[in-house]
Amino acid sequence: MAAAPFNVSEYLLDRHVRAGRGDRIALTGAAGEMSYAELTERVSRAAAGLRGLGLQPEQRVVMVMTDSPEFVITYLAAIRIGAVPVPISTMLRPDGIAEILIDSRARVVALSGVYRDAVASALSYPGMTEVMAVVTDDAAPAAPVGGRPATALSRLPVTPDTPDGIYPTTADSPAFWLYTSGTTGTPKGAMHRHGSVQVVCETYGTQVLGITPEDRCLSAAKAFFAYGLGNSVLFPLSVGATAIRPGGPAWHVGDLVRARRVGRDRVLVAVRRLTSGVPGGVAADRRHLRGGRGRLLRLPGAHRRHAQGQRNLGVARRGGVTPARARRRGPGRGGGRERPGRPGEARRLRPAQSRVPGR
Repeated sequence: MAAAPFNVSEYLLDRHVRAGRGDRIALTGAAGEMSYAELTERVSRAAAGLRGLGLQPEQRVVMVMTDSPEFVITYLAAIRIGAVPVPISTMLRPDGIAEILIDSRARVVALSGVYRDAVASALSYPGMTEVMAVVTDDAAPAAPVGGRPATALSRLPVTPDTPDGIYPTTADSPAFWLYTSGTTGTPKGAMHRHGSVQVVCETYGTQVLGITPEDRCLSAAKAFFAYGLGNSVLFPLSVGATAIRPGGPAWHVGDLVRARRVGRDRVLVAVRRLTSGVPGGVAADRRHLRGGRGRLLRLPGAHRRHAQGQRNLGVARRGGVTPARARRRGPGRGGGRERPGRPGEARRLRPAQSRVPGR
């Protein structure tokens, strides 16, 4: 019996439009707002362009991109036609980008203009002759990248005979790859299936984090990280919420607040350096986050719940704590030796006293 078709792009976009939620805001940020209907149309157009470029199902699209609306469009457009997007760290040097391009056998590299030089250097390495470059934030014809022609995402070739529609992937089809950091060895590509996206959205995103259609989600973790991709793209879009896309490689929460892009947010997590100087009227709950002091912002009218979690857990979210690298204690009382893989002690974190930053 053939498996039922299932495609992440349809799950995150078309499903909401069919249900009459197309006018809800899907993306907001420095570039303005985009409804679910508008995002679906932009993704469909980009998907047709990638098909016109010759991209085939299961071929890889390496993404070297900022957390912009174009990131979401490129990511979902590739998935829509059965191709496999591969978001990678924008902190990689050219040799690291080249290694992933070769290892993934990428057919396309999609890049934000700010990373043009790094990608150009990567494309100068041997074995790159078949890789096509797509510049995602160029409205005009894209300048060459690494001495080879490049195409702007908005100008990808679409002809009347270009196939349209969503490729009939199944829950077991590969949806995207994410590479490991390489801290313990050569980075390795981890494959994620279409069906796994639905599972993590409906269990962790909805049941654990409690994201609702009324939320606006901003993630300090970049979208090329698995956790950032969930927080800033998959989880909000799965429930019809709004994802905040800051734009360039560097952004500040205060700028987004002043631009009224996060004025009704209920979900916002950032490390302290990102939240310093946030305008008055924004309450801040401080939590000890992995890697230093952090700040969970509660914007006016925000919903608040007591944080609940385990010792040494990582990132605070909307009154919740999600596991980053839990250390679990062995049997016994009073600070037994830490042992990995053993059941740990759970505790309820005390709500921090709210205050307005800077006072």
